[in-house]
Amino acid sequence: NKRRLDVADRGLRFASAPMPLAAVYRLDRRVDDPRAPWITPVASASAMMALVGDTYTNYALSPAMRAREFELLGRMAAHVPFRSVTPHADGAKLSELCDAILADFARLGAPARAGAST
Repeated sequence: NKRRLDVADRGLRFASAPMPLAAVYRLDRRVDDPRAPWITPVASASAMMALVGDTYTNYALSPAMRAREFELLGRMAAHVPFRSVTPHADGAKLSELCDAILADFARLGAPARAGAST
């Protein structure tokens, strides 16, 4: 199911200028495993396949647009850390999931967003 987050209701806003992409975290299926949540680095080739699989409106792309998309996704997979995130089935562990993502992000040495708080 799709979800919506109204950022204005929370006093947040979208960036007004382009921002660098520091990492990609892709949510996997929830598991009922006491070790969850966990985060797994994904190799560039596998990241590329995951990114291609998560694109949409394939029917609307011309061959030139598809080639451009593949080129962009390939550069992204080669230069941006890609992570597979496995959450716990219990929604009460959501804060642990957020903490795990923030800790992994910090280990990447990625700069914190301006105005971000935990």
